[in-house]
Parts: sequence; structure tokens; C-alpha cells
Amino acid sequence: RTLRAHAPPPWTAANATLTSVTHDCLCRGSYLGSRLSVLLIPKGGWWRNYVRFPFSRALVWDKCVRVMDKEALRARVAQLPPHLQSRVQHSVQVTRDALERFGVQHCALSFNGGKDSVVLLHITRLALGEVNENRSENSGTPSTQDGTLEGVRVIHFNNPDDFPEVVEYMHNLATSLGVVIQTLPGNYIEGLQTFLQEEPKARAIFMGTRRSDPDGQQPEFSHSSGKYPDFMRVNPILHWSYADIWGFLRGVGADYCHLYDQGYTSLGSVKNTERNPALRQPDGSYRPAFELHDESLERSGRRHRTEIPKRNDEALA
Repeated sequence: RTLRAHAPPPWTAANATLTSVTHDCLCRGSYLGSRLSVLLIPKGGWWRNYVRFPFSRALVWDKCVRVMDKEALRARVAQLPPHLQSRVQHSVQVTRDALERFGVQHCALSFNGGKDSVVLLHITRLALGEVNENRSENSGTPSTQDGTLEGVRVIHFNNPDDFPEVVEYMHNLATSLGVVIQTLPGNYIEGLQTFLQEEPKARAIFMGTRRSDPDGQQPEFSHSSGKYPDFMRVNPILHWSYADIWGFLRGVGADYCHLYDQGYTSLGSVKNTERNPALRQPDGSYRPAFELHDESLERSGRRHRTEIPKRNDEALA
């Protein structure tokens, strides 16, 4: 797919053109903050004759979602500030406890493409790596797991009003991970019923709920009750703040849906979500989500919050 800048940099040679960048090129390219380094290659030139220039991730449109391997992720976590490392360690332990208590094959992860569920996904990968390494050491046989959610089902509660950009991001992330995201029909409760009927051995579902969410007043292990089918909610990032989420994503260089770079801070559906007015600039543009400093305004972009019933899984965004 050919990617073109709106205008060439002033130092670009007259015969230079931005060539097609393959999936592999984007995945292997250097990544700094929220910007990609894209190769600019002169027509007819050799690969050794190139220069790099920063290319906005918003223009890339998430066609390629880079997923670092387990060892690289661990190395980047080790470089995070101490308080974030502590957050990660605690969340990994909660996730690992659930995996060992219920069994990897009996766990699932609820994923909706939002920033919180992206953090949850990487926390689960880290926990899976530790569990599988421990099994390998005890059994004396190499682990067949590679930290890419093998054995843990990934589910998504379908919403016909999801942002197309979020749906595309989820598809590309799943492709990069080599996993299949199981889309569940109906509302949240109907989706749970469908999943647990099809997977009767499933006992625990990892959720990206945080304490500041509308349904965040629950423990890290919360058994379903009332109208919900029987399962255990596991909330590994319950105590993470908005700043923690962005500190992790940007600190490890994890890819996320580009809508967050366009002023969206909490993604629901196209019917109830707009850019956060707290990020609006005098020229009408919007700053990225990670520049929101007042965490109480995280959901300020949700329209008619008292009029539109909120889907339970929207709390993950």
C-alpha cells in the first residue's frame, strides 16, 4: 500500500518518492513515541540509499499493528518508572493467580480495542509467559507457548455502532498476534450467555475495568451475580489510573487505535462518543489523549451519558 505525505519535506530530492511500505517494514521500523520512521527511497535507488523522516501514525491508519515479542516487552517494562513497574508486577500477579487457579484453557479475555484492554492484553501476555516458563522448568520440557495468548480465548461483545477505526485496529492486532477474536452477538448479557454455552468449561474472564469506571467498585476477583451467567470476573488493572495507562502504552511503545491521537480519550460507540472538549486547541484541532492531565475529564467526550444506556463492556475503553 502506498503511503503519501501531504507535502514532501523541504530536503527531499526532486526524484524522491515515498514507496510502498510492506507490513514487515512497518513492523520492523523504529518507533519513537507515537511516530513511525518510514523509509523514503529515491526512484531507482538502492535500499542502502535512503533517509528517514517521521510519519504521523494517524496517516498510517493502523494498517499494520506492531506487536513486540515477550522478551522485548519485558525489557521495556524494566525501563518504566518504579511506580509503573509496581503496577505491572501486581497486575501480572493477579492475572497469573487466575491462570493457575482456573487453568489457562478455562480463561478468556474480553477485548474491545480500547486503551485499557490493550494494556490488559499485554499484561496477560506477560503473565502467560511466566506461567509457561514455570511449567517448562518443572516438567523439564520446553514450553509451546510464546506469550501471544495461546490457550486464552479472546472475546469481543459486538456492537454495530463501534467505530470502524476500532474494528480495523482489532482486526490488524489479532492478525499480528496470530489470534482469533471471537465476536459475540447481542448485548453484553446475551453475549456472555452465548459464550458460556459454547464454552461451558470457561470459568474466568479477564476484564479491563478500572476503579474510575462506572462499574469499577468491585474487587479484583468478582463472581457474577443476579442476571449474569455464572463466571468469575478478573480485574487485573483495577487500580490503574488514566496516567498509568498512558505511561505504560507510551513507555513500552505499544500500538493503540489512532483515534486516541485525534482527541478521543474514552471510546464508546459512534453514537455517544466525540472528541474530548478539554483537548480542543484554539485553531480547532485536538491534542492527543495522553496530554489530558485532569483525569476526572476522561469521559467528557461521551455524549448524552445520562440518556443512553451504557453497555457494560464500554467500561473497558
